[in-house]
Amino acid sequence: MNVNKRAYHFIVFLVSVGLFSFSTVHSLVGSDFDCGYGNTISSSAIIKYQGPGRENTDSEKADQGAKSHGGIKTFLNKYRVRAGLLPGMSFPVGELGGLIKVGFAGNIFSDLAVPISFLNSRGLYVRSGLSIGYAPFGSAVSEYEAKISLLPILAYAELAYPLQVGIKPFVRFGTGGTFSSLKDKSENPGASDESSFDYTLALGAGASYQHRAIPRVEFLMNLGYMILYEEVNGNFINISIGACYHLYR
Repeated sequence: MNVNKRAYHFIVFLVSVGLFSFSTVHSLVGSDFDCGYGNTISSSAIIKYQGPGRENTDSEKADQGAKSHGGIKTFLNKYRVRAGLLPGMSFPVGELGGLIKVGFAGNIFSDLAVPISFLNSRGLYVRSGLSIGYAPFGSAVSEYEAKISLLPILAYAELAYPLQVGIKPFVRFGTGGTFSSLKDKSENPGASDESSFDYTLALGAGASYQHRAIPRVEFLMNLGYMILYEEVNGNFINISIGACYHLYR
C-alpha cells in the first residue's frame, strides 16, 4: 500500500478517534456520572439551548460561560489531565545501526487517568494518552549523504506505582504510525526523495518525581524501545528526560 493511502487511512482513523472522544467527553460533561474517584460531574455544567427567538442577556451569558468553564475544570480534575515535553536522544540499532547516526529526539504528550478500581485498590494507576514526536537523523555512510526524519504519532497506556517518597515508577506501551521521510542529498543521477507511513510499536519504562514545593510539575525519565515495520524496518532505543504540567489541582 503506498504512502498516500496509508496516510489517508491513518488520518481517517485519527478523525474517528477524535469524534468518538468528543462525543464521549460531551456525554460525560453533559450528564451525571461517577468516574471512580468518588465525585460526580453534574449536567448543569453544559450550556443549554435557549430556543429560537430568545437572546441571552449579559448576565445569562456570563453565567453560562462560568458553567462551561466549571465543567472543563471538573473534567480536568476528575481525570487528572497532564501535558508535557520529553526531549532526548535516539539510538538506531539493528539494520539501521550502521547506516544512520544517533539523533536528537523529542515528543510532546498529553494523557489522563483511567479509573480501574481493581488496580487502584492495589496501588496501581493507569493513564492513557497521545504522543507526537520528531527525530531527525543524518547518514553514517560517507558515500551516501542523506537526511532521515521520523514523525511518530502514538496512542499509549501507562501503568504506574506511586511510592511515598514522591517517585513513581511506570511502564508504557504504545502503538500507532510513523511518517518517515528520506531526503537524498547526494549528487548521484538517480537520487530521489522517499517517504512512507510505517506501523509502529513502542515500549518504555521509567520513573517520575514530584516535589512538594512544585506539586503541579512532574519530572520524568524514560527509556524506550521503538520498532518500525513495513517500508522502514528499524529499531530505536530512546532515552528521554523531561517534565509535564498537571492541568488539574
